[in-house]
Amino acid sequence: MKPKDSPLGTTLKDTSIPKRSCVVYVNQLYEAFTRYREGFDPDQINNLRKYVQRCMDDHFPSGSRQGNWGITGLGGSETDQKLLKLSACPMKFVGRPNSDIVDAPAPPQSGPISIFRLVRKC
Repeated sequence: MKPKDSPLGTTLKDTSIPKRSCVVYVNQLYEAFTRYREGFDPDQINNLRKYVQRCMDDHFPSGSRQGNWGITGLGGSETDQKLLKLSACPMKFVGRPNSDIVDAPAPPQSGPISIFRLVRKC
């Protein structure tokens, strides 16, 4: 589950992750969460979650109702919804709700699948 469109190993800790890559990472983490029953590698999920957490902190900080993805058609509203779901935050966002995301369960605070949960002040 290595992010596909950027060299993950060369991203520096003090640089911002490109917005397009962030959207890909969010989609990959959300997809892995929805398919966790099929099994997952905790080390890969931890690495991916760290990148998604950085993306959320940079482009959709706590208190924001809308992420700053910057490009029309990038799926910003759906990306915001996935981040809110993975953070177990109430769905307060700008845009049209995707019922598959809004109605899905969120990762729990504890247990094996809590590995998918992001940290966000709701």
